[in-house]
Amino acid sequence: MKNTIRSIDHPVIAVADLAASEGVYRRLGFNVPPRGSHVEWGTGNWCIMFADDYLELRGIIDPARFTLDLDQHLERHGEGMMGVAFGTTGADAAFEEMTAAGMKPKPVRALSRNFEIPGAWVQPRFRLCFPAAEDVKGLMHVVLCEHLTPELIRRPEYLIHPNGVTGVAGIVGVIDQVAAVEKVQQRLLGDDAVRRDTDGLTLTLPSGQVIELLTRPAFLARYGCAWPEPAGAHHVLPVVRLEVADLPASAKYFDNNNVPYQTRAGKMLVGPGETCGVLMTFES
Repeated sequence: MKNTIRSIDHPVIAVADLAASEGVYRRLGFNVPPRGSHVEWGTGNWCIMFADDYLELRGIIDPARFTLDLDQHLERHGEGMMGVAFGTTGADAAFEEMTAAGMKPKPVRALSRNFEIPGAWVQPRFRLCFPAAEDVKGLMHVVLCEHLTPELIRRPEYLIHPNGVTGVAGIVGVIDQVAAVEKVQQRLLGDDAVRRDTDGLTLTLPSGQVIELLTRPAFLARYGCAWPEPAGAHHVLPVVRLEVADLPASAKYFDNNNVPYQTRAGKMLVGPGETCGVLMTFES
């Protein structure tokens, strides 16, 4: 593949109560823009914007409509990260590249969502390419996202966060079949983007963002202190890594707002009970 995948555009976090999740993330120190609602689906979201990427909190607002299987995900896995949207230079080009490489993506779809800005409603538009599940093994739900109107959602006033977060550094997942996932990811991202070691796989995107897919023992050794996995649960993508401008200032914000965290290896870890099911690391 020439590879039109450029970045982690946004991790997608499934939330059981969309309205309540806004308050959760405001307490964490995020500047949460107005709610969006997908025109074509029965889902809505809060998109927490950074300069080059964002976090999406996605919930159901009309269960009678298509939810892109969000209802099934919440029933099976509970709250937490349900997948990742990759930034692409072109959804149609990505479809053609994946098809030529023997993958089986779904046809490219247009998506828009209602988004309230001061004094008006606007409709940001996207083109999306959905790879088949077998072609993204290890990453749960994946979409390649081409933004057609980024200026509508990435307004300057949305980019400043009291907790000091400036962007998404990466995500961490848990895998069991390292060799099988390695083969799939090499075809998706290219051989040079995939590195294997004793802990699992490291996927490095052109943006410099990193996806670590760890074996379960390696994950527990690194993050088990802050990840109270319920018996029988199986989270595939437990961790979002966030960059901050000033780590001591972020710690002071959490202290002042009674947000519990752990400090380990020069990072702050905020557990899933405070974040709608995701373990977040804050690092500089």
